[in-house]
Amino acid sequence: MNDRFQQFEKEVAQYREESAKAQAEVDRLLEILKEMENEKNDKDKKIAELERQIKDQNKKVANLKHKEQVEKKKSAQMLEEARRREDNLNDSSQQLQDSLRKKDDRIEELEEALRESVQITAEREMVLAQEESARTQAEKQVEELMMAMEKVKQELESMKAKLSSTQQSLAEKETHLTNLRAERRKHLEEVLEMKQEALLAAISEKDANIALLELSSSKKKTQDEVAALKREKDRLVQQLKQQTQNRMKLMADNYEDDNLKSSYFNQTNHKPSPDQDEEEGIWA
Repeated sequence: MNDRFQQFEKEVAQYREESAKAQAEVDRLLEILKEMENEKNDKDKKIAELERQIKDQNKKVANLKHKEQVEKKKSAQMLEEARRREDNLNDSSQQLQDSLRKKDDRIEELEEALRESVQITAEREMVLAQEESARTQAEKQVEELMMAMEKVKQELESMKAKLSSTQQSLAEKETHLTNLRAERRKHLEEVLEMKQEALLAAISEKDANIALLELSSSKKKTQDEVAALKREKDRLVQQLKQQTQNRMKLMADNYEDDNLKSSYFNQTNHKPSPDQDEEEGIWA
C-alpha cells in the first residue's frame, strides 16, 4: 500500500508540474498576442498617415495642373493680343518688334515655368508612387501580422484545452489520493485498536498471574516471579500509553484533514500527509 500511495503522490506531483507549465505557456502566448495587437495598431496608424499624405499630394498635384492650365491660357491670350497689335500697329514697326521681342521673352519665361511645373509634377508623381508602394507594403505586413495573431490564438485555444484536461486529470488523481489516505488511516486506526486490545489482554493476563502467584505457598520464588510479572506489566502499560497517544494523535490529524477537505483541490503546494511517520511510530 505504501508503494501504491507513493506512486499516486508522484503522479499528482507530475500533473501539477504539467499544469504549471501549461499555465506558463498560456501566459507567454497571451503576452505575444498583446505585443502583436500593439504592433497591428502601430501599422494601422502608419497606414492612416500615409493615406493622409497621399491625399495632400494629390491636392498639390491638382493645384499645379490647374496653375499650368491657367498659364497656358494666359499665354494663348497674350499671343492673340500680340497678333491683334501686329495688325493694328503697321505704322510703327519698331514698336511692334519691341513688343514681339517682349512677348517672345515672356513666352520663353512661360515655357521655362511650364517645364519646371512638368518636372515638379513628375517628381510628385514619383513620390506618390513610392508612398503607394510603402502603403501596400504596410498593408501586407498587417495582413501577415493578422495571420500570425490567428495562429497564436489557435495555439492558445489548444493550450487551454490541454490545460483543462490536465486539471481534470489532476482533480481525479487528487480525489483518488484522498480516498487512499482515508483508507490508510482507517487501517491504522484498526491496527492501533487491535494493539490496544492485545496490550489490555496481556496486562489482564499479567494481573491474573500475579494474583495466582501471590496466593502461592512458595514465598521466595513467588516474590521473584511476581516482581518479574510486575515489570512486564509496567512495560505493557507504558506500551499501552504510547499506543493510546498515537491513536489520539491520528484521530486529531483525521479531524483536521476533514475540516480542510473542502479547500483541498485549491491548494497548489500541498504537502503529503505524515501517515508514514505515524505508522513507523505505531510499530516502534
